[in-house]
Amino acid sequence: MFHFFKKILKKILYFVFAILDTGVVKLHTNGNHKLWCFRLFGHNIFTSRNPIKLQENTIIYFKINRISKYSLKCIQGWINIANELGYRFIFVCDNNILRYQIYRNCYFDHLNFSFIKSKRIKLFRVKKNLYNKFWKKATIAHLTPFYCAKKANIVNHWDIDADDTLFLIDAKKGAQILKAAEKIAIEKDINAFSLDMWRSKSNGVHWSLGILFIHDTIDFMNIFKNENSLEWTEKYKDYDCAFNLDWYMSYLKKYKNIKIDTFYVENCYFIHFGELLFSLYNSWICLWKNNKIIYPILKYIYKSDIGELDIADCIKIDVNIKEEESIHFFENEVPYDRFLDPKLRQLCNMTNFAASSKNELKIK
Repeated sequence: MFHFFKKILKKILYFVFAILDTGVVKLHTNGNHKLWCFRLFGHNIFTSRNPIKLQENTIIYFKINRISKYSLKCIQGWINIANELGYRFIFVCDNNILRYQIYRNCYFDHLNFSFIKSKRIKLFRVKKNLYNKFWKKATIAHLTPFYCAKKANIVNHWDIDADDTLFLIDAKKGAQILKAAEKIAIEKDINAFSLDMWRSKSNGVHWSLGILFIHDTIDFMNIFKNENSLEWTEKYKDYDCAFNLDWYMSYLKKYKNIKIDTFYVENCYFIHFGELLFSLYNSWICLWKNNKIIYPILKYIYKSDIGELDIADCIKIDVNIKEEESIHFFENEVPYDRFLDPKLRQLCNMTNFAASSKNELKIK
């Protein structure tokens, strides 16, 4: 009975910690030692390890809110990439339970991260002409990194939907992808540079956020604030009826001559999680290869013509990924099958499946 109440008390304390961001937390590193930290309202007061000096010229905002079996795997994957880059990162999260789960389950190399909530009050007036219908909360979440970066005088920042996206490649290659995208954006003075999640899928009509690098030399927040009506949505009424910040950025790209572009990664699988078998429009696995974007489920199971599309007006990033590398990562790091009882794996002839994991995503 004592152990039962001790377990309940521990869970309560962790939950309170998640809400107030105050208390003692044990953070594991990717090494063999553990990192202890005391936080007071989000500030590191004591830690058993000296803070790591990180690069200050670029920051990553991880936008997260979704709780599912895949969310923590995705978040851990992006944390690993941020660690490889040596960038400080900030979680934009309005879900206290998810924050609790991250502290309890995810692994960190350093303590130079923080949680913030969406700036609902600060962005109350800014957002009103940038969306309609049910996109209110998402629009505020997307605007929050722009607002925070401007306030901190940060020109270059990544804004990533980290709870449902994942490059199916190890963190070192993932970091190379992001560095390559940054280099292109800065050299070509591209103000917003995002992964091809919807550009090719929509035949070059719809530009999206998702995995986004911002090189803000034009003051996006000022542009957002000065949008006086929803008249811009008229240009897209033939395509949609519910408009979000993605559609507004599509509008800026086409009609306001702002340098907004898209990139893709050669020979790399990418997954946008969700109800993969029930909504192939909103969630998918894809591969960019030889000027085509391939959706394996649509192509090989449904034999659909939309299973393989021409890549739209996107810039190629090639960091020497072999397709087999990406498949190997997918097999060994993403499925939970490697945690099955060995006897059951043997029974089902799965002994060699997912048997070479490096435990990169950590979460069981």
